Amino acid sequence: MFLADLVSTLVEREALPRSILKDLRTSTNYLALALGYADPASCPIDLTTKPHTTWVTALNAHFEALTAQGRTIGTSTRNNTRTNLRRILRVAGEQGLLSVPVEEPLLAPPTRTAWRSTYRVTGPYRHIYTGKNRDAFGLPQRQWPPSVQAGWQDYQERLRRKIRPVTFQTYAGRLSSYLGYLAHIVGHEPTWEDCFDAEKLEAFVSWHGARSGRESTTLGLSVVIGAAARAKALGLPQARDLAALSRSFPKPDTVHEKRNHSLSLERLLQVARDSLAQGRIPYGTNTHQELRNPGSQRAGRFQKGVMLTMMLHVPVRPRNIREIRLNKNLYKDDDGHWHLDFRGKELKVAMRNGKENVYQIDLNVRAAGLIPVLEEFLADFRPKLPGADTSRYLFLTRHGRMFSGTAFRDEIAEMIAMKTGKRFFPHLIRTVWASTYIKKTGDYTGAAVMLGDTVQMVLKAYHDIEVESYQDRAADFITNLLYPGTAKRTG
Repeated sequence: MFLADLVSTLVEREALPRSILKDLRTSTNYLALALGYADPASCPIDLTTKPHTTWVTALNAHFEALTAQGRTIGTSTRNNTRTNLRRILRVAGEQGLLSVPVEEPLLAPPTRTAWRSTYRVTGPYRHIYTGKNRDAFGLPQRQWPPSVQAGWQDYQERLRRKIRPVTFQTYAGRLSSYLGYLAHIVGHEPTWEDCFDAEKLEAFVSWHGARSGRESTTLGLSVVIGAAARAKALGLPQARDLAALSRSFPKPDTVHEKRNHSLSLERLLQVARDSLAQGRIPYGTNTHQELRNPGSQRAGRFQKGVMLTMMLHVPVRPRNIREIRLNKNLYKDDDGHWHLDFRGKELKVAMRNGKENVYQIDLNVRAAGLIPVLEEFLADFRPKLPGADTSRYLFLTRHGRMFSGTAFRDEIAEMIAMKTGKRFFPHLIRTVWASTYIKKTGDYTGAAVMLGDTVQMVLKAYHDIEVESYQDRAADFITNLLYPGTAKRTG
């Protein structure tokens, strides 16, 4: 089968709308020429045997060649061409017209309750998170002494325009651990001044590290860093000494080795598609939840598939996925294109280079694979979720509320772990996405844009990839120098 035949077959099957046939033919004509064929009728269908970047690279080179000849191809034409081609290949795969690689089958675990019991018993970090380390020692915020309550209230009031309420909650949780240490371990009633006492803070870091069998912990260090930040914000004289103290501690040992949890983007997409398929299965009415909200359980499964698909296409922080609000962060423009839009305090860094930070992306152009499942979710599944008729949040819990960080992590992590046997956490998707992208393209700037980070941060976080690249070049150099005429190193 040739490229022209493929498009005609898909239109005849009504898998693609006839109204866009002209656009599809224009796009396939560009691709055929880019691959060295006269037209789509003579271009064989072997695209699935080539990496996605192969035909994209050829297409981009073709556009540049046309531009060099004086025929400029606009950005919108380039984007629409790539979008149309991806759509053709995706639909052709769904129709069984293209051969696809055999995927490793997903696991078929028992019920979620049974799986959880095994999952917890076999956890690799039980020595850190169980036993004495699970003993509660924190002091709940409602039990903070009056001086601490007053100081914290003043701090919140001064920073309320810069820090989100949910971030204050995180800071308060860390402070509760330190205050609980003073109250329950040291036997001392905490005061607001104790929150900036370098000697007591250092003792807490040492105690918490010893308690966990390590020199220092992330919690211990974050408490000191938080104290330094609060002292600076309040203009206290202890600010500089606390900042120096925070820098004096060694970096906490890594608890979760990312290489032990990593999965490929392709494997994660397989999990997402499986969850989508489970959501499409007709629902029954054999549970109380289903009786109250018919179809909600299946809708919840489909929702998880949409969440994961969205993160694979747009690797923003899990917080942003949780907090998407319809007609604000996710909206459709006059051309029918869906957009994601986060601004200011909706992002981890509210201001950048003296301006409000903005993360905005046209999903139809740059995440076309997401659009069909997103629209299916909005039309058929989200209305079955509790609270869908009143809440503006795109994704909802079974109680009709926005997902908390813990609830979101558990939903995604458990879905992936149950289907792959890998212990996973949603934030790791950003690492997998960036690593894969940089290794294939060498483009740190593109990775930074998609992650919503600066290039400097991406270079710092993924420096190991750059090191490997230079090591590869060095190995090729020494091989060619010392062993001329031999085959180039293959890795």
